[in-house]
Amino acid sequence: MNSDQAYISNESQYRLMSFFNYYRLALAILLLVLLQTGLLNVFQSSRSEFQTLTITSGLYLVLCGLGMMVTERDNMSQSTILAIMITDVLLLTVISKTTGGVEGGFANLILVSVAAGSFFLVLKNSLFLAAIASSGVVYTELISSFGSSSASFLRAALLGVSFFAVTILIQYILNRVRISEELAKEHAESVIDLQHINEQVIQRMRTGIIVCRLDGHIKMINQSAITLITNDASINNMDRVPDILITKIGYWRKTKANQLQTLRFNPKLPDTQISISSLQGTDNSDLLIFLEDSSQIKQQAQQMKLASLGRLTASIAHEIRNPLGAISHAAQLMSESTQIDPTDLRMIEIIENHTQRMNSIIENVLQLSRQSRSTPELFDLGVWIEQFKAEYFESHPQCSIDIQCPDNLQIRFDQSQLQQIVSNLVTNGLRYSAAYSKEERVEIQAGILNANDQPYLDVIDFGPGLTEEQKEHIFEPFYTTENSGTGLGLFICKELCEANQSRLEWVPLTQETNTGCRFRILFVHPQREQMD
Repeated sequence: MNSDQAYISNESQYRLMSFFNYYRLALAILLLVLLQTGLLNVFQSSRSEFQTLTITSGLYLVLCGLGMMVTERDNMSQSTILAIMITDVLLLTVISKTTGGVEGGFANLILVSVAAGSFFLVLKNSLFLAAIASSGVVYTELISSFGSSSASFLRAALLGVSFFAVTILIQYILNRVRISEELAKEHAESVIDLQHINEQVIQRMRTGIIVCRLDGHIKMINQSAITLITNDASINNMDRVPDILITKIGYWRKTKANQLQTLRFNPKLPDTQISISSLQGTDNSDLLIFLEDSSQIKQQAQQMKLASLGRLTASIAHEIRNPLGAISHAAQLMSESTQIDPTDLRMIEIIENHTQRMNSIIENVLQLSRQSRSTPELFDLGVWIEQFKAEYFESHPQCSIDIQCPDNLQIRFDQSQLQQIVSNLVTNGLRYSAAYSKEERVEIQAGILNANDQPYLDVIDFGPGLTEEQKEHIFEPFYTTENSGTGLGLFICKELCEANQSRLEWVPLTQETNTGCRFRILFVHPQREQMD
């Protein structure tokens, strides 16, 4: 127990002292009222004692008022409180003496003052106050010893002991309370620190996190979840989850299915995988919802799919390529014969065309398997596009490529695979533009698409556009609108994009005419590292 340290705070001291001041004021007023009404005459044995009691009670009332004025401050010193308590004890001792001493019962009021002083004073000052009170009670009995019984001395002694006992007990209790408060304060500070850390971690996570009630009212949501839902980074909070998510919550409550659910809140954003769980584990508890950009999971599945495709293509190359080469070689030897019929030459030409087409399909599939592993790197997309245009013009000098790209647009992608994807898209766009508008022309536009700060690249042609049927099957393998095509170009481009955690999609043009196509590469956020 530290004898130099107060056990309650200044705020608590001020509040308790206010209550104690009201008690003292009420006691002084009550004494004066009893004296004026004559109800205390039974204790007076002389006129002088009555006058002493009246003067002392009046002085007690005055000092109570002064004490209230002095203690109307939040920070009260120990010396001020000790002076007030000693004055209170001395005046009550005089009042007790004039009302019959210990036998009169007013000496018990001193115990209240001693106990109150123990709340405001440190240990040594509290014991000093108890010593003054004990001395006052005992000495007043000694002064009045003539004609007093031994029982009065015993009561005075017991009362003096009780002053010390109450002081020590209250000081001990206050010390234990102070230790408990300090521990509680430390724990509260630790909890607050952990809460702040959790809030900072949750807010900085790219995984969306929502804590909501069953009716969809949001109790906590981080910025990533808001961005995935609204596509607006300027929004800082939401009151309710979207209706489409409430529907998913209702389905989860009925089935309790643990499998992930997928939906897209905004057409400009990637698909979002949703995981729902009960926060407290009961049917009526709040819900914890995780929103995750599915690009990472798709990339893992893509790696597995490409690995399987690589093994398949090796088998295809072994089983088909050799006999196909033999067929092509035989057809070439037959075409060199001088005795072959012209009709047979046409059949040989058909054989050669189809063997070349089959060989092209095998080459595309093998190319896809060779590049199943991507090595993304961070680079400036604008600089890369200018380099691509210069290299492409070397083999296509008659084409026109218009570029719109902001400065310092960083992306994370495998440059060789991006070269293959953009070259395929530009080549297709130039071909369709020339067939429809008689002009080999495409546009390349790049920028930041949405509130997630995801870069994008658009390749726009001026061809006839896509029909509704073509829109549904455009990225399927071996689907083509040309007799000479293999139907693997866009499929390979899409697979390579997914291998880099990006997405290739057809996007409707904003112009009123239904001509032309826009193919968009939506890159992964440049700050996200490639998965192993």
